[in-house]
Amino acid sequence: MLNNLIISIASHLPFIEFIGRAGGGGSGSGGGSGSGGFEIALGYLPMHFIGSIFRKKIPSISIASVLGWILAIIYAIFWFNFGIIGFIVAIAALVGMGAGLYNWFDKVSKMAGAAKKKQALALQKDGAWDETKLKEQVTATFNRYQSDWSNNDSASMQQYLTPGYLYHNQLMILALRQLGRKNTVNQPKIDQLNLIDINDSDDNTQDRFVMAVNATCVDDLYDTTNNKLILRDNKPFEEYWCFARTADNRWLLDSITQSTEDPLMKNDVLAGFARSHNYCYSPDWGWLLLPTRGQLFNSGKFGTSDINNHVIGVYNNTLIQLYNYIPNPNGSDKSNNYIIAQVTLPKTYGNIIVRKKRVMSFIGTKGLTRMKMEWGEFNDRYEVWASDMERATSFELLNPSFMVKLQELPFEVNIEVVDNIVYLYGAKTKATPETYETMLSILYQAFKEMRM
Repeated sequence: MLNNLIISIASHLPFIEFIGRAGGGGSGSGGGSGSGGFEIALGYLPMHFIGSIFRKKIPSISIASVLGWILAIIYAIFWFNFGIIGFIVAIAALVGMGAGLYNWFDKVSKMAGAAKKKQALALQKDGAWDETKLKEQVTATFNRYQSDWSNNDSASMQQYLTPGYLYHNQLMILALRQLGRKNTVNQPKIDQLNLIDINDSDDNTQDRFVMAVNATCVDDLYDTTNNKLILRDNKPFEEYWCFARTADNRWLLDSITQSTEDPLMKNDVLAGFARSHNYCYSPDWGWLLLPTRGQLFNSGKFGTSDINNHVIGVYNNTLIQLYNYIPNPNGSDKSNNYIIAQVTLPKTYGNIIVRKKRVMSFIGTKGLTRMKMEWGEFNDRYEVWASDMERATSFELLNPSFMVKLQELPFEVNIEVVDNIVYLYGAKTKATPETYETMLSILYQAFKEMRM
């Protein structure tokens, strides 16, 4: 009977997943679920939810397991007193806790099963596909990469990253340095490795594999100007590490994708835009590069705000970035987002705001003084706020010709300067190749005005 019940629970998982996502499900969501669906959901759902929370919030999986199983057993014992229905609920509760704690029924398990079959076939022809060796390669690379990233050692990374991924890492390290930050990864430990995809080609240089890496570490982000800890994350995580094979049969790390990365955020067209300019694209770089100073980013918050569709590259020997900044992704106003073009200058100007005139002009100008420019038409359309009048007057973009170009753009673009960083930003603008191309063109024009 117990075996049949477990099979029944497994058969109901699509139904359970659906009502879990939909927050209760519609009247037709359980169609075809058969007898026992409600009882299974009553046991499975709450325990799965609690198990998932424990897995994500408690750094130690051992502690999470002890707490989770104690709670699940108490819940199951309670239901055992209610006959056959209670028995079904109790067993479903235990299965739910296991699934929540250990991701028993997640997509990785399904992908691993398919990858295992492909790997077995590939191994018959080529010993390079030995799974033990692949996992040894991933483990060695994982440990070395955490150390090199923590020490900003891109020279060491050359030995185990593909050229493209090495270049992307070099740019990100430079961006962190310019922002005055350092990201250190301490006590890295792999808990589990799962081979989830392989591509075995007749041309060995086209061979690829992806390993799901479940691990823990102490991930710290520091402000290097005062050595202050900005953010610490020590929760367990899952990442997908993709390796590419070289002509001399070495496996090099080609990319790392976060399991939490929203697939809807990835924009293949924007990725193509980045490649066309020899820039690098990432759907989500987390909060590593989230600015904290200035008026524009004043409402930003680590752990909440998002920087997505990140494009980074070098133009005229200067690092540039374009990205979509969302101060509060969970807020009621989903349109409250910005497309930003960012560049670091060789000198500082204090804090400057240049934007189109608005009724509530005092909002977003904390600590700044309003300036009047010499040309009247500009003052009719724009307003300038600055922390240092003298330095602001030397800012090269504050001239009629550049402001005319801003005004001619298809959407509103304003300027903020924070010391030596310039942000050109368009508010409530979608992240598309067209908007990114527009922001890039005005950024290039800014380079000309500043003679960079």
